[in-house]
Amino acid sequence: MLVEVNFTLTGPQEELDRFAALFAPYGGDFTFQALVPIPADAPKPLTEEWTVKNWGCYGDADDGALECGPGSIEVWFNTEWSSPKLVLKAIAEQFPKLALSGTARCEEGEFNEFFDGAEGFFSHNVEEVDESFDEEEDEASELAEL
Repeated sequence: MLVEVNFTLTGPQEELDRFAALFAPYGGDFTFQALVPIPADAPKPLTEEWTVKNWGCYGDADDGALECGPGSIEVWFNTEWSSPKLVLKAIAEQFPKLALSGTARCEEGEFNEFFDGAEGFFSHNVEEVDESFDEEEDEASELAEL
């Protein structure tokens, strides 16, 4: 299950520059490894158990990108099965002068997640999508509107 994540960081430019510099060794691509490094004793290849325990999701960011502008950085990436809450929490802790705000959306529409962080704290709220929606009811209400 693909989860699309995007967030914005705002705050002092020197802190934004420090954040962006973490990704230079990775060609400027967003990767969890820059924020929560893989220790030498981690299993090779990485196991799902390790990534969930350390990053909060299955595997590293996929198709990760950063767009740096004056006063903000936009970040987009995909993960599998859940958002990387532990990585996002690490950003809030490592960059307490930056405000983090964003969303994670399950491609299959099972949940939407909203999160933010500032001053070293991280919070998130999950909105479960009601899958019991009756398509016949929807069609009936659309016909009634005509």
